[in-house]
Amino acid sequence: MICVNINTEGKLAMQKISKIVSTPMFRQLEEIIGGDIRSGKYKRGSAIPTAEELCRIYGISEITVRSALKNLVKEGLLIRVPGKGTFVTDRKPSQKNKVKTIKVTTILDWEINDCLKNIMNEYKRVKVVLEKIPLVNYLEKLRENKLPDIFLLNTWQLREWLSDEACLKRILCLDKLTKKNIRFPMKDIFKETISPDYVGKHLYSLPIAFSTVALVYNKSLFDKHKLPYPDSSWRWNKLLEVAIKLTRKNNKSAQYGFLVNPAINRWPILVRQNGGRIISENGKKCLINEKESIQAIKFYADFIHKYRCSPGVGSLEDKTSGNLFATGKIGMAFESTMALLGIKPDKELLWDVAPLPSKKRRFSHLMTCNLLISKNVGNIDTTWDFASYLFSDKVQEKLGLHSGWFPVISHVVGDLLKKYPEKFPEHYKCYLEALEYTEPAVKFPTSEIISMIEDRLRVVWLNMAPVKETCDSIAMEVNKVLSRRKIVYEKCGSRQ
Repeated sequence: MICVNINTEGKLAMQKISKIVSTPMFRQLEEIIGGDIRSGKYKRGSAIPTAEELCRIYGISEITVRSALKNLVKEGLLIRVPGKGTFVTDRKPSQKNKVKTIKVTTILDWEINDCLKNIMNEYKRVKVVLEKIPLVNYLEKLRENKLPDIFLLNTWQLREWLSDEACLKRILCLDKLTKKNIRFPMKDIFKETISPDYVGKHLYSLPIAFSTVALVYNKSLFDKHKLPYPDSSWRWNKLLEVAIKLTRKNNKSAQYGFLVNPAINRWPILVRQNGGRIISENGKKCLINEKESIQAIKFYADFIHKYRCSPGVGSLEDKTSGNLFATGKIGMAFESTMALLGIKPDKELLWDVAPLPSKKRRFSHLMTCNLLISKNVGNIDTTWDFASYLFSDKVQEKLGLHSGWFPVISHVVGDLLKKYPEKFPEHYKCYLEALEYTEPAVKFPTSEIISMIEDRLRVVWLNMAPVKETCDSIAMEVNKVLSRRKIVYEKCGSRQ
């Protein structure tokens, strides 16, 4: 039986469609109506507003409305009755729309993917399919298309997604799910890793693995030159002093005391240690041209051009920083745990880890692999069961052993270091201890800004332009982007 739902316009009008975000308007409407159907706001058999009414409610075109309704009919959530209107299908979704597959989307070439694939293959309750999208257009694809059941974001992407109101509306708030499952190990997750997943008081994402950045060093080179190993007392001047002493060059080969990595998750660490920021805390102004930032960037670049104790950035075009360190020709580097994947501390390369040197303050960069769930997921219970499985001790141990990342469950990390001491260097705990003074080094609001800064700074790393003039130019361009973007920035990334 089909019944008519008259009082619907008021409910729908509470959710707005944004015309300034990259998610197509028909996709936004599709997810609003689909979410209302799945949540029970629209009962089975009830009518939804007409296309004309939806146009008036949301201020959008009839073509946009019909595109959204067409997709919902294909999905089996709506049915069109000629001459009467469009209705919610008169059946139980949990029976005829039973979930047989969970779709998980991740970044192509992410270190964690192979390990995740094996974990998914071992999960027997439902089939889990892993889709990989290149980093360069990852968020764009997610915005433009229907979201997968689960998708993974890196540190920068998470900040961008949660600070965009339209994107936030497309994902589940996880407060009730984490509290409903009394066995979910919420209290065991490192609190520092979960803070960026909150918007105000509400949890929208969960970290499944993390890393900080520490100073890795070649013990063999230190022993050869009879130099003491790095420790927590080191400051910038000591890092430079030792890097110069470790550097050796001849016609056949070169040995460098330090490796400058121009990645956006390396040099901003120095800016933060020097008391500066790249973007203001509220996300409204670029501060890369302030003296603290300029001093830090120049100090980093001088390792290459002034003191010549680091190879040029061109050496990283066909090799990762971890691969370069593994050659044994690099004395020290700022590295994450992922960069060291597959490099065991053995006789061929004796290496260890120390805290990063400090300046005005201690600081390290936090990297997380974050899990988000679509608001229009086919079956919430089935999807949440799999998401919870990723936080089991068994899976967290696999991530710690085979992905290059640290598990987020604290007791699993402790057990790993005790059970498999041969797999980790002596002071690997430095990565954990860095949690006391770590956070994402730069809270960028968009991937566009990240690319802009990386591209413009390349002339500094190549010694083709002075630091100050380059930073002034970057600040001007970034501030233009920031002035155009409307975000819910102040609420994002901290539990209030």
